[in-house]
Amino acid sequence: MIWQYNANRIVMVANLVEGGRRMCDSYWPEEINQSEKHEEFIVTLESVVEYADYIVRSLKLRKQLHYGQDESRPIYQYHFTSWKDRGRPSFGAVTLLHFHQEVHSKDDERTGPLVVHCSAGVGRTGTFIALDILLQQVEHERVVDVFGCIQKLREQRMLMVQSQEQAMFLHDAILEAINVGNTSYPCSTMAEEFSKICEEKENGKSELRKQFMLLSKLKSTPEEQINGRVLEESKDKNRDISVIPGELDRPYLTIRHEYQSDYINAVYVDSFRKHDYYVVTQMPLPNTQADFWRLVFDHQLNAIVMLNEMDESDEVYFQVATCKQYWPDGGSGIYGPIKVEHVAVTNISTNIVMRQFMVSLATNKFLLFYLVVNKKNDGKLSVRHYQLLGWPNNEVLPPDKDVLLLLMEEVHSWQQKQKYPKHIHKMGHTIVHCLNGVTRCGLFCGVSYIIDKIKLDEKVDVLLAARNVSRNRYQFVRTLDEYRFLYEIALKYIYWCVC
Repeated sequence: MIWQYNANRIVMVANLVEGGRRMCDSYWPEEINQSEKHEEFIVTLESVVEYADYIVRSLKLRKQLHYGQDESRPIYQYHFTSWKDRGRPSFGAVTLLHFHQEVHSKDDERTGPLVVHCSAGVGRTGTFIALDILLQQVEHERVVDVFGCIQKLREQRMLMVQSQEQAMFLHDAILEAINVGNTSYPCSTMAEEFSKICEEKENGKSELRKQFMLLSKLKSTPEEQINGRVLEESKDKNRDISVIPGELDRPYLTIRHEYQSDYINAVYVDSFRKHDYYVVTQMPLPNTQADFWRLVFDHQLNAIVMLNEMDESDEVYFQVATCKQYWPDGGSGIYGPIKVEHVAVTNISTNIVMRQFMVSLATNKFLLFYLVVNKKNDGKLSVRHYQLLGWPNNEVLPPDKDVLLLLMEEVHSWQQKQKYPKHIHKMGHTIVHCLNGVTRCGLFCGVSYIIDKIKLDEKVDVLLAARNVSRNRYQFVRTLDEYRFLYEIALKYIYWCVC
């Protein structure tokens, strides 16, 4: 069919396995440069690019002709992975709209019809096709008829848009597309675009301010994040009782020590390429230092980014100094069930200190269980601790963008060298903390998201970045100055790449 209709774009909106059930079979090779033969056709996987919510595969389809000759065609498969059967996309309309933009980013290279499939070819398939039709209707006719679109699709194939939830999702997605519009800018014209969006209009509001106001409206603020329930025994583990992780958004501590609970004030935060890539937390309190190292070892977090200095303290609030050093300067230290050995310390620059630690269990009580679960691990975890200096505690924004970008590159370079067991590939790999786990952490994660998008897509979308990193901690990027900073550092990074 692909060959007959000269189609070179495939949209897949299902996973191979969902809820323990096989939904469809893989029709492409698993390894790059590997080929599979299907009668007279040979399919070769040439490249794979993974994003948080979808995967783009580049395939080569070759047909064997008579007399030993053959003909080949390039095929691009766009595989959306965050959408369960009969429901709506797991992380809202923003993810599917971004995926839709990616699918149509190279329309000038399309040679035939767009092939769309899920498992049964009705629910998610119909919803994606309906979204595509409705977005074109908005653009060309300035009207929306969701019911009429679904009705027409069902005349051509039964059960298209399979559930009420999917029909409701279409209304939400179209409304969001109309309200948000396109906030993605090519790197090549970013400087000009930034100047334009900073210009104040007749009403005194700039496009930058409008985007920030829209961000505040679009942020997800689940009730459990606003009024987080904290058990009585965990109340003294929070610096700020207004910054509480949602039960579904936080990492749980599995290594128990004496009467310690599974709670730590931390949340998962997405990167551009992986869900839950970062774990964001507060500066450890004196009574949560053991919990902090339990978190590091439990979830195999081999990089720690510290964005506050040791001289910061909130004695006025707590009536006691709470920003105490939580690592050994030399030798080793015991923190509850965790042993931390100091290996080395290096000054990467004037404002970046890197410490190397070896983290392990202090006793053999949990070691056997740990070794069984982590078969390729000897029970020790090599951790790098990066501390950013020179950011005054009364300043919201860092004084030096270059130093922050250098820190990003150092952490990224370390992570690129790591190999993770398959069972932890979706867990956070880097732990990020500032004093309250909000302001500076939000900027760090936002900048990381933006840089990854620049590297992969050569585009800048600050609104998308700020919105996605704020999903589990809505207090991120709370001021217009922080939002503007994300644009400014994107420009700085683009300049870095050019120079």
